[in-house]
Amino acid sequence: MKIIKKICYSLNQHSNQSLVPSPMLKTLKASLLAATVGLLSSGVLAMDLLEAYDSAVKHSNVLRSSVASREALRYQTDASKGAWLPQVSAGLSTTQPFGNAVSTDLTGSWNINVSQSIFNQALKNQIRSAENNETKGNLALEQAKMQLIYDVAEAYLNVLNTQQTIFSNDGQIRFLEAQLANARAQFDVGLITSGNLLQIQSQLDQAYATKASSQASLNTAMANYVQVTGSLDEPTVPLQYNSTLPSLEPQDIDFWVSQAKANSLSIKQGKIDLENAAIQVESARAGNLPTVNLSASYGGAVDDGLNNDSGSIGVSVSMPLYTGGINQANTKAAAYNRESTRYNLNQTTNQIVQTLKSQFSNLSAQSAQVQALAKSIRSNKVALESIQAGYEIGTQTIAELLDAESQLRTSETDFIVARQNYLLSILAVKQTAGVLTPADLNSINLALF
Repeated sequence: MKIIKKICYSLNQHSNQSLVPSPMLKTLKASLLAATVGLLSSGVLAMDLLEAYDSAVKHSNVLRSSVASREALRYQTDASKGAWLPQVSAGLSTTQPFGNAVSTDLTGSWNINVSQSIFNQALKNQIRSAENNETKGNLALEQAKMQLIYDVAEAYLNVLNTQQTIFSNDGQIRFLEAQLANARAQFDVGLITSGNLLQIQSQLDQAYATKASSQASLNTAMANYVQVTGSLDEPTVPLQYNSTLPSLEPQDIDFWVSQAKANSLSIKQGKIDLENAAIQVESARAGNLPTVNLSASYGGAVDDGLNNDSGSIGVSVSMPLYTGGINQANTKAAAYNRESTRYNLNQTTNQIVQTLKSQFSNLSAQSAQVQALAKSIRSNKVALESIQAGYEIGTQTIAELLDAESQLRTSETDFIVARQNYLLSILAVKQTAGVLTPADLNSINLALF
């Protein structure tokens, strides 16, 4: 399967860089692509982008850190609940007199103590806060997973797009080298001037410099890709300039705003913060409430060979009468913190909605841009073919030919960038709405190959 993919990849590069692909090349490429599509429908073809995500999940330190933090919060919740359960302790002591003691009999004591909180509002509030923090830990983990999905897609597309930019550079270099060789032959027989040669050489030197810059960008992109995914395998898919890309469904901004308000992880975390702030108000007020505890003990003593045991059970009540205004001050402070948290939640919600609307608006513009650039590539190819034919019969100048070729390469590069921005924008909208999943990578993977 990988061999078919690589052959299709090479054929796509050749067809993109050749002005008029041969009929045999078209037939061979069509046959191989048909075989690939057949494997795609049978589920045999490995999805490169999904493989990159799977590798990232296995190697992500951020994800591992989020999992560890979530587990720590889970055990903190268990610890808080444990304080509400019966507390049991036991004690044992022995003494063995020796020397000139009046009695050398073994003496000792033992006891078992049990205590149970019956009413303690502050303790109940601690449990509720711990449970909320555990929920926040789960949300933070989901947030890390969504961010990893986006980071993998971005790193993958950065490498892929830089690769394809280099392939476009190579096509331009081959074209200019062929034109330079042809121009030198024409110069030798006096058909063109040295100025024409210098024009071609200048653009060829610029093409070499552009490729060197692209190669440096590829090295940087690959280093980031390795860091994100933990994989050294470079993404490689055929270079295609079609505008058939996945779309965001439904294309209704009101739907996505409602999704964000219901599912945004940042909004959910803000709501938990507000609930915790309300609990803190209750805890501050609980400073004026009594605490009630049940206690029981049973024990005995061994003295002069006699075993004496006894037990007791009781209820203790503690009620603060005067605390110097501490409880009142704490209550007011907690109430103001709750108000601050509520305003923060409102601000977060407004920011999420505004961000989502901006992303949705950009997505529509980017979709139109991708379609326009795909058409521009096709038009520029036809124009280049026409100008080259005219140049060969003397009706077009070398400057017009070079300009047409440059426009084609520019439109190819612009398409690559626009396609990446569009695909990432789809993921960004879903991430902002809190509904991004690994399955969303599948549609992008299929669109690339």
